[in-house]
Amino acid sequence: MVLVGLAKATIQTIFTLIIVFASVRWIGIFLLGLHLLAFIFPDQLWGFHYLYFASAPLKAVILVSAAVLVLLPNYCNVPRKLDNGLSNKDGSLRLIWLPFVVLLMSFLYYSFPIALDEYGDAFQYRNRLSTVVSELPSKFYKEVFSTEFLPSMGRKTILYMYGLISYTKDMTYEEVFRYAGIFSGVGFTVVWIGFVRYYLSSYKSQLLMIAIGLFAPFTQIFYGHNETYAPVFFVLTSWLALLLVQHKKGSTPLLWALLALLLLCIRLHPFCVLLTPAWILSVVQQYWNRNGSTATSVGYSTVLKWVIAPIFLLGVILYFFVLEDYKDPRFLDNVKDIDRLFLPIISPAYPLDRYNLLGLNHIVDYLNVVVSWSGATWLLIIGIPVLFRDKLSIRSPSLVILTTTLVLFSSLLFMMNPLVSMPMDWDLFSFPAPVLLFVCVSLVSQIEKLTLPTFLMPLALALLLVASPFFLVNASETPLSNRLESVGKRMYRTYYLHSSRVIITALGIPDNMTSYLARKQNILDELKHEAVLGRDPMYGNLLMDDGYYYLTVTKDYEKAENRLSEAVLYNPDSQFILDLLSEAKTKLSISNNESSKGWSDERIEKEGLNLLRKVRDYPMARTFFESVRKDHPQNPIFALYLMEACFVLEDYPAALEQAIFLVEQNYPNERKALRIAVNCALEAKNYSEAMKYSEIYLQSNPEDKTISTIYSRIKNGDRVEELVEVFRKK
Repeated sequence: MVLVGLAKATIQTIFTLIIVFASVRWIGIFLLGLHLLAFIFPDQLWGFHYLYFASAPLKAVILVSAAVLVLLPNYCNVPRKLDNGLSNKDGSLRLIWLPFVVLLMSFLYYSFPIALDEYGDAFQYRNRLSTVVSELPSKFYKEVFSTEFLPSMGRKTILYMYGLISYTKDMTYEEVFRYAGIFSGVGFTVVWIGFVRYYLSSYKSQLLMIAIGLFAPFTQIFYGHNETYAPVFFVLTSWLALLLVQHKKGSTPLLWALLALLLLCIRLHPFCVLLTPAWILSVVQQYWNRNGSTATSVGYSTVLKWVIAPIFLLGVILYFFVLEDYKDPRFLDNVKDIDRLFLPIISPAYPLDRYNLLGLNHIVDYLNVVVSWSGATWLLIIGIPVLFRDKLSIRSPSLVILTTTLVLFSSLLFMMNPLVSMPMDWDLFSFPAPVLLFVCVSLVSQIEKLTLPTFLMPLALALLLVASPFFLVNASETPLSNRLESVGKRMYRTYYLHSSRVIITALGIPDNMTSYLARKQNILDELKHEAVLGRDPMYGNLLMDDGYYYLTVTKDYEKAENRLSEAVLYNPDSQFILDLLSEAKTKLSISNNESSKGWSDERIEKEGLNLLRKVRDYPMARTFFESVRKDHPQNPIFALYLMEACFVLEDYPAALEQAIFLVEQNYPNERKALRIAVNCALEAKNYSEAMKYSEIYLQSNPEDKTISTIYSRIKNGDRVEELVEVFRKK
């Protein structure tokens, strides 16, 4: 097959070039350099810039420690006393230390939740975070125990279980998300430590891989992330650990246990269906060996021909001929997620033309997320085959199966459309990260008893250190605010969608409006030369946000009108912005005592009703219609609206005054005008007026029992103070 041959040749060429030209030390220094380069280009290198946004003391400690590890590796040996305290006689890590590690991680997961979670779909759950479930949905048990394996079932199942916990334990959703992250994180910690200690024999290798796994950036999922990924990654990691244990033991019962756990994985997230080839290949290898063959049936050529090539071919058919995503317009309004599954090759219309499958922006974003899965892991995965290529079996079944899984996950994610942008959707794009860790452990297990270059482990630890501030930055308001601002600007220049939301959220985290407005102005100035009049909704939304603040909070209607007028220039199709601008102009006119002079009756009615019934700014609506009444004293519709505003404000005598005018004008008609007058009179406790208009009303409507009751009880003095309730109930 041409495709298989081409893929093999490409892989062999890349590996040969790495061996010939690459120095492992310089690869590590290059990876470290990306974190330092992020100090200059924090927006572009968003996968490496956590250290840049960390506090100054933490930054200094990490940089100095990393420099010592890189420059003085010979002085980083473990002291003999500590060496004896950490290791058993057989060289493995002492079991006594492991509970302390679990307790440490439990403390970290609990103490450093994300300060304000905007990542992934967390923003969609924000309105329900303070909610406690008081009643389970009628379809709860049907959905939870459904045997359907639909793409949406994973998230639904987890959310239903979170709802059950909220219901039974009287916990808010925010508490449930947080404790689900903690318990899943502790489960991940126990599984990872147990697996590493079982699979590796040297305590130094065990310690290194335990640290790399526990502080891999994807573990941010366990730090109070308001999403459904925490249990998914715990189960995914457990499955991968059990897979390698099964390979090592050759156990048939474990193979079938893997199948049961695989079904659970797929139920929790549809991406886990890509684990199925790994299980099938494990079955093939298990029964091949049982037949007495010493050769492996699972090799790269076999996998490339019978697994990867067919799956890629199906992907091509799905992409080009079924979904036709190669020409996808990328807009998200009124469409389902499945309709925007993959990125297009053909750029859509502006402003969504900045991001497509083969575009530089997407490739840079993807490299950000791939390398940031774990820099230390990448160093070992690249370095070990280069340094020990003559003593390494890279064709072992475990390594072939794990590499296949890594390729499948990574390839699918490269094609995926990151619906909220890749920097914000890092949780979804971290699916291959646990697989990468297990690939690394598989490689380390083959060389841990060999003499390693003195620089390798210190360099790996340095990479681990410079990437580790991720959970501290996300847990602190100011660093998180600064990071999200940087990410938001990157999104505006690349993926575009959701960028204004992320920027606005970022600026609001410190809760300081002076700083908010100043930072917003700097962002507007920075992005203005890239914004396009008439076709830039995100830039228009940034301006609209300022206008809304001036309109509703500071009541500075002139500034509101200026900002909203500018917003309309960039987003003329937004009815919401147009309505706000109309409101700002009306309120500015009222505050300047200009009111409605020169306006047509239609415009007066439109602007006034916007204040009265849409905005519901009743004091301003009253002021507006009082001014209008002076200019249009004989127009009954404006009297009706003024009466409504006064009534809502509970100024019933003023409402009655306008109601009497409506009676005089028979507006909207005699019957309605008289009932309005009776109602206003009762609320104003003006019983003589209520009796007067009731009597007039009954002359033409004697069958109305409500008004008849009101008239007779006022006339007889029968509990007249309760009559208002009679009208309200009616």
